[in-house]
Parts: sequence; structure tokens; C-alpha cells
Amino acid sequence: MISYMVKSKVALRDDSVQGGHPLNSYFNPEAAAKFWLSAPVILETFHYGMMKEWKTWGDGSGVLQAVEDDHASFLSIHYFPEEFLKENRELVRKINLRLGYRFQLQEISWRDKTPVNGNFVVNWKWRNAGVAPCYMAAYPAVTLKDKNGGIVAVFVDENVPLDSMIPGKDGKGESLSASRTFAPPPHFNQAGQYDVYVSAGDRLGKPLIALPLDQDDGHRRYQRGTCRLIGPSGK
Repeated sequence: MISYMVKSKVALRDDSVQGGHPLNSYFNPEAAAKFWLSAPVILETFHYGMMKEWKTWGDGSGVLQAVEDDHASFLSIHYFPEEFLKENRELVRKINLRLGYRFQLQEISWRDKTPVNGNFVVNWKWRNAGVAPCYMAAYPAVTLKDKNGGIVAVFVDENVPLDSMIPGKDGKGESLSASRTFAPPPHFNQAGQYDVYVSAGDRLGKPLIALPLDQDDGHRRYQRGTCRLIGPSGK
């Protein structure tokens, strides 16, 4: 039955995490190991109020360890959320930094100046700092915007499938590095300065995934700098 479920990409759910003795906070990492590469693992804590009463909660680190060892994508809390967050804010912060997948842009560079009709070259390095893979196809993209915020070009790197990155321990997951040369679109013929944005999404360049970066344009694109397209005269 388990083999059939894994083959069918059925998710695994494990309830009552940390409901027993603190040294036995969870019991199913061996089962989760069969599932998490192809389907999400879902966890839920035991009733938080009862754990406090029974003194089995401790500092809650057993829940974080269950997220790590089960490669969980989702976690629900069995209690009143506001009270739980107030008493466990630091634990929640640590869990949020590991739960599911977490794409990080570690490095990116491009040439300061590119001929108007020349290729746009990008060098970048990505990693998955979460505990689980992304279960949908995902690719990085670069978007160039003019001074009015209009999109003039979108370049998608299909040779860097972000969903293929396997997570590792302590946020040291697999990294993907690439240097990509993008041919300019036919209409891209206006010299000048452009803002460079990075995003993660589908193969058509639609941003779908939030990234831990600042300077969000409100549509999950993040400005990383500027570039200049130069004409034949060098301007």
C-alpha cells in the first residue's frame, strides 16, 4: 500500500507531534523518507495546552526537529494561534526559515553595458535553503523595466530548474550555478538605462514564488540593480 501511495504521489500527514515523551516527539521519519521527494509531508502538533499541562512541550524544539527530519512542507498548530505565537515566536521564526522550500538567490551579475542588439548575459547562483523540494516546475527569470516601470524584456532560464534542487541539512541545500546568454527580443532596440528585476515562476516568466529579497515591485519581482543598453555610438 505504501509503495502504491508513493508511486501515486500521495502526501503523508503525521499528527500529534510532540504529544508523548520529549525524547519521542515523533515516530515517522522512516515513512516520511519514502514520500517527501515526490509529495508534501504535512505535520500537526499535539494539543499545545495539554502539552504544557503534561510538561511535554519543553521548548518546542521537537517540533522543529520533526520538520527537519520529515522534510515537512506544511505544519499546523493544535491550539489558539495568537496565544501560541505569543509564547513561541522565536520557535515559529526558526520553523518558517526551514519549512517547505526556500529559494535563495546567492549571487547574480551582468555586464554594465550591453549593445542594444546584443545578447544579455547573466551569471547567477541559486539554492534551496528549506527542508523540502518545490513540487511544481519553477524557473528563474530576469525582467528589464524602463524608467516608467514598463516591462521591455523577460528572460527565463529553463536550464536552471529550481524545483530540481534537493534540500540539505542546516540550510545547506543543493545549489545551481549558471551563466546564461539571452538573445534580445526583436523590439528591444531602445538605448538607455533599465532596471533589472529577478523572479521565480513558470517557464513563461510569470512570477509565482515570493523570494527573501527586498525591493519587491508588488508582483514578486525584486530589483537587483540597473543596466545600460548602448547604441552604435556607445551611448
